[in-house]
Amino acid sequence: MTPAADGPAASDTPAPRAALVALAAALDPREFATTLTNSPGRRLCLSVTSRHAAIGDDITADHRAYYWSWSERIGPLADPQAAARKVTSVLRAVPEPAHG
Repeated sequence: MTPAADGPAASDTPAPRAALVALAAALDPREFATTLTNSPGRRLCLSVTSRHAAIGDDITADHRAYYWSWSERIGPLADPQAAARKVTSVLRAVPEPAHG
């Protein structure tokens, strides 16, 4: 069996745990606190919390993509940098106005 022409082979895609670790590494630690959790009865998730605003979310992954806690797709596992940019844009604190 050959992989679909438009997607990576299963062996090319990182496992969900490795993908969540890669996403955590791609997020700016000055902006976000991250914790990988795997409690009994729950899926493995990456808890991401803004250090500057009272906002955060639990992000999960399967063998294809990253997902918000409400099951909306963030992006493919093959691109943790793009997923980190999306997470940052959603969970970013409102910027302070420039002082002039």
